Amino acid sequence: MIPKFSFHITCNVTETAVVIIDADSIEDAHDIALDPNFYNYAPFCLDEFNHFEVYLPDPDAYEVL
Repeated sequence: MIPKFSFHITCNVTETAVVIIDADSIEDAHDIALDPNFYNYAPFCLDEFNHFEVYLPDPDAYEVL
C-alpha cells in the first residue's frame, strides 16, 4: 500500500482593507487600526496581482498517516 503523508504548504498573499476611524490624531487612528479587536472585523479583500508561490515552510515537519 502507498503511504499517505500530512504536512503544511504555505502561500504568502496580501490583503487590504479600507477603514474609517474617528480619532484625535493620526497616531491614535493607527493604534486603533492595528488593534486586533478592531482589525479582526475589518473587511479585508485579496489584493490584485498576488502570485501564489507555494512552498514548504518546514520540509521536515510531516506525519505519516
